[in-house]
Amino acid sequence: MSVIRKKPSWPRMAAISFALLLITGTAFSVANPVMAARAGRAVKNQLRKAVDIGAVYHSIGRLWVNVTNWGWMGDDNMVTPSMEWPGGSNNHYLYQGSIWVAGRDSLGTLHATAGDEEEFYPLLSQARIDSFKANGWSDFTTEEYAMVVASATMGHNLDPDYVLWYDKDEYGKRGIDDDGDGAVDEDPLDYIDNDGDGLINEDFAAVSEEDTYAIYNDLWLNQHASGDTPLGVEVIERTYAWSYSYAQDFVIYDYEVINVGTSSKSNSTDLSEIVPDEPQTITDLYIAIRFDFDISSVAAGEYWYDDLTAYLASDKLSYGWDGDDPEVEGNDAGEFGLSTGYLGVRTLDYSEDDKRRPGGPHIPSSHNWWTIDDDPSSDALKFQFMSNGVYAAEPPSPYDYRYLHSVGPWDLAPGDTIRWIAAVGVGEGLGDPANPDPHNTKGSLRDVLAFAQELYDADWLAATPPPIPDVTVTLQADGSVLMDWSAGQSTVEDYIDPLSGEKDFEGYRVYKSDRTDAAGARVWLPLASFDIAGNGVGGETGLKYEFVDRDVLKGFSYYYSVTSFDNGLTPIGELESSKGAGIAVQMAAPPADDLDDVAVVPNPYLGSAIWDHLPTYEEQWWAQIQFINLPEGESTIRVYTLSGDFLIEIVNDDGDSFESWDLITRKQGDIVSGVYLFVVEDADGNTKVGKFVVIR
Repeated sequence: MSVIRKKPSWPRMAAISFALLLITGTAFSVANPVMAARAGRAVKNQLRKAVDIGAVYHSIGRLWVNVTNWGWMGDDNMVTPSMEWPGGSNNHYLYQGSIWVAGRDSLGTLHATAGDEEEFYPLLSQARIDSFKANGWSDFTTEEYAMVVASATMGHNLDPDYVLWYDKDEYGKRGIDDDGDGAVDEDPLDYIDNDGDGLINEDFAAVSEEDTYAIYNDLWLNQHASGDTPLGVEVIERTYAWSYSYAQDFVIYDYEVINVGTSSKSNSTDLSEIVPDEPQTITDLYIAIRFDFDISSVAAGEYWYDDLTAYLASDKLSYGWDGDDPEVEGNDAGEFGLSTGYLGVRTLDYSEDDKRRPGGPHIPSSHNWWTIDDDPSSDALKFQFMSNGVYAAEPPSPYDYRYLHSVGPWDLAPGDTIRWIAAVGVGEGLGDPANPDPHNTKGSLRDVLAFAQELYDADWLAATPPPIPDVTVTLQADGSVLMDWSAGQSTVEDYIDPLSGEKDFEGYRVYKSDRTDAAGARVWLPLASFDIAGNGVGGETGLKYEFVDRDVLKGFSYYYSVTSFDNGLTPIGELESSKGAGIAVQMAAPPADDLDDVAVVPNPYLGSAIWDHLPTYEEQWWAQIQFINLPEGESTIRVYTLSGDFLIEIVNDDGDSFESWDLITRKQGDIVSGVYLFVVEDADGNTKVGKFVVIR
């Protein structure tokens, strides 16, 4: 009997629309800027009509993850990142993650709301923004901060009416009294009048380089499974991410759970009617993160069947990794090196009682796991896993597991709030419990999340590298690539480190990528380094603001990145900004004036990933050569062995001057090492015969 293990999911990412608040360093011009508070109220009213289900994703560090406003982490379609690590590799470590909230109502009846079952929803009646993504202030190049309400395309089709401006000397700084009322950071950027003074966001401050904010509740009965009823909770979810070398492998999840009561019209199809109007006390309230972790989406076969999970009490850490699949010959733990990372969640802190401010440190209430065959189907079973106080040992053998990391319990009177802060990260292996690395130089999961704890304990204050330079990449007439980062020099070079309070900029580094490794991670080749001359630090090369790359081939894609780095005079050492995914450049290959110009690149093909197709969200890795300088109009390429065996025919009818081949024959076989013939025929019947070599 065959069993379908993975249910197909609704293609949510392809069909959603949502209001998105994006804070960027892009310069916008707005006629007659208005006062921050008045503009905030105006946009709040506009957004009240626009709230819908939606998502943004973190991509500033090495851990990329989709963030939604319905209690779901990642993307089980993997169209957008789902704990993709390293970012840009198309290697996702998560099938589906979500938040669970469970407790007893005033009659003692158990209720559990599960994000993975789509039981949360951003109801319009709450009149609050559904989600936004905020880039931290280090990215700003203007004299003012711009807050932009944009479409899901994150920066395109901007409406000038949705742009708000804040003077950077007065607003947006952490740890200071921005508005002079004696309070610090009391009104964060969420379009809510947090301090009740009639103003909105007047003392806001971004926590990280990339903040998100979402709010959702479980009041709408139509979102619940048959027989299930709402618990009456609202969740405010904030997430934080950084590009810094020591903080690029984790994302912080900051949850507030509020007892808002239930709605007497929770079964209405008119969402504006679903307003909490029946208060009740909730007892035995628990919160949890559930991970259906499937380590390695780049591996072949059913890679989700050989995972393992465990709990490390010393680190308050639930984690999962790829084990040895018993049905695969040899030890394939880590998918033969494709996916050696460990995915984990660590509790950083949570409320002692019904106060918003945590009083920790505190430990999780339980760590549990189960298999795909035993997903809890009822509220009672979900509650049991969240509240049983069990810290389950490692399973006896690899399989398709889920693990649940929970905290609680609390008793919540109507209107009360509790808060939980957790770090989710991926690291290279678990790490050595006997030899921790507080500065995260080894990159193990323990070290990654230990630094997340340090960052939280320091109120998110840490040494940071200078900002990422603003780079333009231009194809030159001679076929070279020019990188220019002369714009915005002062923003980068005058940056003051928040920990030391000093300017510590030292220089720039230029990188190029034309390949990925076996796991899909981009491999960066350093091209140049320019630093301040005469200060006794670094290479003393002197600063430059452009670089020309002439080592390029027509028809191929390259990625370029320019980073900034500091002088390294901190306990952590030198800090460098993130390379990110880089700026992609497709090298043009002009049509041939003569068939004699047609060529194969690379020739020979050496069997390395350098010329292979780079993974995307839609496509996996494959080997690749290209036929370049093809003639204008339709042409046909045929490939043969030296003995004359016909291997493949490729028709170029799209107007491009090049065609790629994945080295797979018409009979779906990989070609082996050897010498091969190719014949190119143009629309007039003229032909060109050539050879290429494959070494594998």
